[in-house]
Amino acid sequence: MLLERTLGSAIKIERNLDAALGPVLVDPNQLDVAMLNLAVNAKDAMAGVGTLTIETSDVPDDIDDGHSLAGSCVRMTVRDAGCGMNKEILAQVFEPFFTTKPDGRGTRLGLSQVYGFVKQSGGHIRIESEAGEGTSVHLFLPRVQKQ
Repeated sequence: MLLERTLGSAIKIERNLDAALGPVLVDPNQLDVAMLNLAVNAKDAMAGVGTLTIETSDVPDDIDDGHSLAGSCVRMTVRDAGCGMNKEILAQVFEPFFTTKPDGRGTRLGLSQVYGFVKQSGGHIRIESEAGEGTSVHLFLPRVQKQ
């Protein structure tokens, strides 16, 4: 409900959530803030119109970025159909106060907050984007381990 009010009626939200994945070990309030930051960035990238997709899934075995993610994490993906980012911008997106928005827009802390939340939770983050092709932000969040 909060996402819908924040994004407005011109943005459709698609949710593909796998309830069988089980819980993740994160601060739920910080997760809410991270999701809002990602949603607002997506809204701006789509100029207020488009589809925002939120998915959860198992981490495939073929993801290799130096971390053992498969089995120990749940992947949460936020995908937009916006303007995307080039490699120069991607290299800076997690820096505090970096923004592509005009002066007076945004907090300049959105993606750095998301990055900090994920790292504090013991997870990892990856962004896939190309100019003109949209952006996918993947949060790899640690599962609650069964005792």
